[in-house]
Amino acid sequence: MIYSKIILDYLVILSFCVINLTSCTAIPYDASSPLTISKTLSSPSSSIVIITKKSIRIGDTFAFQSHAGPNPRIFMVKRFNAAGQVSIPPLFVPAAEELTFHYATVASGSTPRVTASPTTRVSDFPTIGDDFSSFGNTFAAVPNTATQKTHISTLLVQHNLAMDLYCTAEIKFAGLLRAVYFNDNFRGDLGNKAPHGAAAPTEVQTFTTPLALLKKNELTLVTFIGYRLRIVSFSIATCLDHYPNGNTRSPTISYFTLQTPIPSPPDTYSVIAPTGSCPPYATRCANENWALQCQENYFRYDHVCQRLCNNTGKFVANLINDCTDVIPLKRTRLYFYLENYASSTGSRVKANIDIKLNTIIQALLSSSLSKFNFLI
Repeated sequence: MIYSKIILDYLVILSFCVINLTSCTAIPYDASSPLTISKTLSSPSSSIVIITKKSIRIGDTFAFQSHAGPNPRIFMVKRFNAAGQVSIPPLFVPAAEELTFHYATVASGSTPRVTASPTTRVSDFPTIGDDFSSFGNTFAAVPNTATQKTHISTLLVQHNLAMDLYCTAEIKFAGLLRAVYFNDNFRGDLGNKAPHGAAAPTEVQTFTTPLALLKKNELTLVTFIGYRLRIVSFSIATCLDHYPNGNTRSPTISYFTLQTPIPSPPDTYSVIAPTGSCPPYATRCANENWALQCQENYFRYDHVCQRLCNNTGKFVANLINDCTDVIPLKRTRLYFYLENYASSTGSRVKANIDIKLNTIIQALLSSSLSKFNFLI
């Protein structure tokens, strides 16, 4: 497997920590001040640092020790210069905790890399311990790709303008799209129709995301999470210079994929003090004005947490309680994936239900559907 090197690298790091604990001690980090990191890298101009909450890299995505707390799970992605240095500006960190600085190489490319799980169904980033053990350059390259419970695809994007931009993106995909994240900003909606097709879905759908922040001089990690999800194409569509209304800009967009092996083992930095606080009612945030998720019974609209969606003319219809244009009925339809297939008793329809069910409910539902020539 092309990713066995990543897993081996982490095992070597863990073994080294056990033998020599002082070598793996977290580095104290004053996030209110700029930080310059120097590394000896074989391809410095193609190398990046990805700053996250405490996590490990599995395939081409990241599994987190915990999702709890106000810190974003992915802070930023920065490129090294030709001298092997990368400059990290002061970082917004609302809670003092350990962060992981992952190092990776990238290559130009617009086809996302895929990591999959045969046993774990997630609509969010994995946690450490989840079984994401199937890797491949593409959807088709994942072993037994049709039987996987989750496909996670990743891509990096970067623009060339000296300003922050707020952009929509067009995603063409087959299968079921549970979520799409720009760094840690949820921009995916579960409101698309359920496709029909064979084991490798062929019916292509188009989804246009809401505006997402693409920072100047940074890369943005785009993560697609779904069931039998095959990303056909991804492109930045429309960009504005202010949120939510601004002048249209026409940047040059570059697309990249993560490569293996990793150029340097990850570092752990321990934030010595918070550098800011989240906006009211936010449980996680990107900065003082940008909520990533809201407290229970509060809903996110234009990245602000508010008590109701009623005055927005929108509905609450996704996994983080955004106020969206998608009505709950359409969201529910996404969980069903129908297939026609031949059996010894004739043509039948198999209903794949993309939702976690306990064994009792699943048995009852299977029994009921079987009377009508359906299978789960």
